[in-house]
Amino acid sequence: MGSILSTRWGGHRRRMTLGEAFLVLQAPRAGGGDWAAVLGAADGAGEWGAVRWTAADGSPVAAMALRVERSPGAGAGFWLRLRWRPTPDGPRLAGPEAPGAVDSRVRVEPVALTYGRRWFLACPACGRRRAALYLPAPHYTAWRCRACWHLGYHSQRLAPHNRLTHRARKLSARLGAEWRGPDTVGRPPKPHPMHWRTYERRLAALRDVEDRRNAVFFGYLARIGHRLGFSREVMADFGELQARRARPKSLAKRAALW
Repeated sequence: MGSILSTRWGGHRRRMTLGEAFLVLQAPRAGGGDWAAVLGAADGAGEWGAVRWTAADGSPVAAMALRVERSPGAGAGFWLRLRWRPTPDGPRLAGPEAPGAVDSRVRVEPVALTYGRRWFLACPACGRRRAALYLPAPHYTAWRCRACWHLGYHSQRLAPHNRLTHRARKLSARLGAEWRGPDTVGRPPKPHPMHWRTYERRLAALRDVEDRRNAVFFGYLARIGHRLGFSREVMADFGELQARRARPKSLAKRAALW
């Protein structure tokens, strides 16, 4: 099932995920990081510099020439002009006269917040504000957003049971706990900067995900039992066990059980 000779996959092409994209261009964050020099250069002459990407072990992956450009009447936003030479191993630095060089411009736009502002990158294809743009493969010559490249998420490839497990782990991490299975988190201490209303909402979301995960899991068991020819009495025991695992949806009733 699912092999080369299977008729199920005829012509199916697997969708690339965000984690598989070759390069990611993050929007600048207020206050520093690697973008501190870029934001500072936005008010200057805008000389050519370089932006580099490295792997987890520190080895170089790609490099592009970069310059900040301002246009009259553009407000607080500015343009990032990127120039590189595509190679099979990834983009490399390229000068103005380099043959085969790619020249691309990305608009950087600020959005006013209650305290300060947040920067976004305008997708050159659709024009929408995005937190990141992507270059899916080394030989690609255009920056686009996730929607324009049709990139998916890693969780979309997971089976329903594993997808709910992934969701439960993320919700537990937000509560400062580690999820190792159903009913292993309990009621962890509230993180100090978190409001009680937010804490209760995330805890209720975690319980709901666990209930749905248990329902999917027992559904798997029921189908396996049906294929193996288990009797109705055994299947009824599975149903009774599933009913015991189900929790009431009310937070007040949950609090009484704890």
